[in-house]
Amino acid sequence: MFGSCTGILLLFDFNFILLYLISYIKQSAVYCSPIANEENAEWNKTQADGQPVNGRCINIGYDGIISRTCIQSGSIGNWSSISGSCDGIDF
Repeated sequence: MFGSCTGILLLFDFNFILLYLISYIKQSAVYCSPIANEENAEWNKTQADGQPVNGRCINIGYDGIISRTCIQSGSIGNWSSISGSCDGIDF
């Protein structure tokens, strides 16, 4: 009688621990801080995983393709230099 209950409890404990560890890993991820305006673009909070991130041209009359990466350096995230630009549009 107790054998099947013990197995269920062990399975529950294992799932709980696994979910806790996944949650902890997600919380301990390193991010680059958001930037409201750099090079006429907005940069959202981004995980420091080295993947290219596109900025959003924010000033009226500006357009372009602009990107950079967020790289982990110890326990902080650092933005790389910007590639591309948000340029003024001629009307």
